[in-house]
Amino acid sequence: MTKAEIFTDPAFLRLSEQQQAFLRALIENGNDKLAAAHEAYTCKDDFTARTMANRCLRKLQIKRLVDAYFGNSVKDRVPSREELAAEAWERAQNSDDSNTAHKWASLVARVLGYDKEPAEEGPQKPAQSAQPQELDEDTLAEIQKRGLSNGAAK
Repeated sequence: MTKAEIFTDPAFLRLSEQQQAFLRALIENGNDKLAAAHEAYTCKDDFTARTMANRCLRKLQIKRLVDAYFGNSVKDRVPSREELAAEAWERAQNSDDSNTAHKWASLVARVLGYDKEPAEEGPQKPAQSAQPQELDEDTLAEIQKRGLSNGAAK
């Protein structure tokens, strides 16, 4: 987004005057949060300015606008089931403590549904296949990139 787009964005217009001043100064000075806080707020020292800047940058509307302008990605989205399982599996593999590794591996099992026993509905229900579920290409590529695959790509 450009400066003009940021300053006319409805999310920017909903901010308080001081928050708008902080964001405007932050964008104008090239992401120097300390200088922006000094400009927007009455700060007696750098510690107070840093506190005010961090307080502003914790607000989701300000964070999204800053990320949109400087080209960073917003980190507030919820990961997919596969992403969560891949991260937990990576932590399980990298853990030095076996109890911690077991907890991460258990989380992987819960997230992927391996810990659930099939419900019995009667004799008509066919036996479930022991074949692993196919992953889409993006998830498989992400798992391989992180080094979590066992070498058997499908």
